[in-house]
Amino acid sequence: SETNGSVGSPIANAINASYSPSTATEGTLYYYVVVTNTNNGAIVNKTATAKSDTAKIEISALLLEGYHNVSFYNAELDLVEIRSIEEGLIDPTDYNNSVSWYKAEESTPTTEHTLTGNVRFYALPNVHEIYTEADLDNARNNLLNHNYIMFNDIELTSATLDDSEGWEPIGYGIGLNEFFRGVFNGNGYAIRNLWINRSTNYVGLFGYIGGAQIKNLGVEIDNSKGGVKGPYCVGAIAGCVDDNSSITNSYSTGNVSGDNNVGAIAGYVHNNSSITNSYSTGDVSGTGDYVGGIAGAVGSSNITNSYSTGNVSGIGRYGYVGGIAGYVVGSTIENNAAINQEINGSAKVNRIVGDISGSDVQNNFALNTMTTSRGGGFSDAGDPRHRGISKSDSDLKSQSTYSNAINGDGLGGLGWKFGNDEDNPWVWGAFDGYPYPTLYWQTEAP
Repeated sequence: SETNGSVGSPIANAINASYSPSTATEGTLYYYVVVTNTNNGAIVNKTATAKSDTAKIEISALLLEGYHNVSFYNAELDLVEIRSIEEGLIDPTDYNNSVSWYKAEESTPTTEHTLTGNVRFYALPNVHEIYTEADLDNARNNLLNHNYIMFNDIELTSATLDDSEGWEPIGYGIGLNEFFRGVFNGNGYAIRNLWINRSTNYVGLFGYIGGAQIKNLGVEIDNSKGGVKGPYCVGAIAGCVDDNSSITNSYSTGNVSGDNNVGAIAGYVHNNSSITNSYSTGDVSGTGDYVGGIAGAVGSSNITNSYSTGNVSGIGRYGYVGGIAGYVVGSTIENNAAINQEINGSAKVNRIVGDISGSDVQNNFALNTMTTSRGGGFSDAGDPRHRGISKSDSDLKSQSTYSNAINGDGLGGLGWKFGNDEDNPWVWGAFDGYPYPTLYWQTEAP
């Protein structure tokens, strides 16, 4: 089948063991295979189907002889357009409204460039293109206010993982030259085999980010090495997200553990920062307080349109444990889903948020069979902001629970926005066999 990231449609006569996608149309398409077996001798379940993973195929602009593809990226490192331009000496500002354009690694605008092959121009200086593990490792060696964009999945190995401590976080403290403050666009790719076991604070792929953007990134943790571990502010993507920072369209898999402020995406989200359109599937545990399925603690910040599925536990003296966040103050927690099986803690434990102070917490759903060690299941009595809107598994598998409309703002339910873009991020039925809503940018089920 062929798909644009949502439900695919069968390709006529594509029934052989191999298939060569057409390259006649420019753009990005996703393909997957559905194998169907019919056993006419069976009493029940005569037809069985299985669906493959999704393959992403990008077709660049078709070129005439002597022409090359020139890609233009904006200040958020998103691709704006690809133009077919004749080789020779060019001024890139001629093609895009006199914007100052930079080549990769350069800090001064490119006013002339000899075009002899495909090339990319960026509206930001100091953009580093990541193709290899070594390129990623060098991110901490360059100035931490530089910018990065990935063009490959990255498999971490012993070349960059310390034998006893694993990955050294990029940006490890709050000093000006110690935290990451650039743009990091994963570009839809993933960093795999991450593991960390460190005694320093601010632990994650990034330790501490401030005034930064992290987007379109997958982080897949190696649980066989113990996952991601640290004492304070621990998360798969970032230990601490501070000072107008954002994590968007990203995910983490695998287990995260620590003492205080521990979350599957980020340990602590603070000071007008946000996590949006993201999800986590790993277990999260803390020996102290403030533990959450997305973030441990949230202050004056937002978590929206995100979901978590792993178990969450915190055994500190004060607790604060939740399927989305442990503790929120002066923040917005909205349009999230907690599909966790267990949420355990010593005190202030609940399905969405452990405890709340002066915050807007609404339109969040939670699995009603979620259990806790503090008495079996959760009660539906009390403040619905903490426990979320209780729904059965069958309810959570019904699109009308969230919204009666497939596209746009939606009416009915709680008006979750179903569509296929950042403003309408939820998609229904994108992956065969996965019964819950997913995010528009996902190319496979979690």
